[in-house]
Amino acid sequence: MQKPKILVIEDERELSSAIKLMLELNNFDPLITENGTDGLRILAKDAEHVELVICDINLPDINGYEILKIVRNSKILFRLPFVFLSAYSDEQDIRTGMNEGADDYLTKPFKSKVLLDTIKSRLEISRKNKSFSGK
Repeated sequence: MQKPKILVIEDERELSSAIKLMLELNNFDPLITENGTDGLRILAKDAEHVELVICDINLPDINGYEILKIVRNSKILFRLPFVFLSAYSDEQDIRTGMNEGADDYLTKPFKSKVLLDTIKSRLEISRKNKSFSGK
């Protein structure tokens, strides 16, 4: 069975390295990028293989909300599970992320188990949706 590809768009190198290792150790295939432009490039090139996006909001080029908007307005990507992972942690920030169409919103710092449980849950929901819709 092929490992699920997880795209991580995170500009903090230490954090992205830690997430990459955590995902590899838990049988995922992480694709790591430090900016939104490269993240969108990966999605354009490998859309059918990426199964979930984890995205920071505050990025050096395109913010996470803009990336999410592009994903949700794409005929190919609109069902792709999208999780914000952000230092923006007040209730209004979380509400904004969810209102924009994120499937989940985790705040930094986070526990590895919470991130892994979120990923597994979102992948399971996505697989059920695909099986129900026949796609």
